[in-house]
Amino acid sequence: ASGKSTVARMLGKLGADVIDTDSLGHTVYEPGTACYKEIVEAFSDDILHAEDGRIDRKKLGAKVFGAADANRQRKRLEGIVWPRIREQIESRIEDS
Repeated sequence: ASGKSTVARMLGKLGADVIDTDSLGHTVYEPGTACYKEIVEAFSDDILHAEDGRIDRKKLGAKVFGAADANRQRKRLEGIVWPRIREQIESRIEDS
């Protein structure tokens, strides 16, 4: 715990626009998004919840970080997710 959330809340109370990248990270994983499609194509549909088809982040994490080539798989996932998060951040900044 480094206090980022506490500082973000304090800045928000002072009127600063705060972008919650954790929240944005969750939205890019949602079914129907380009990121969702790319992740499923890259890591297979066995990472999905059977009930609702959403990405099971624990299954995805086990597949990525439990792989013999975990570093390569992590970079592969980051290469899919981070550009989408960056797009969301830039959009929020433009809208501010």
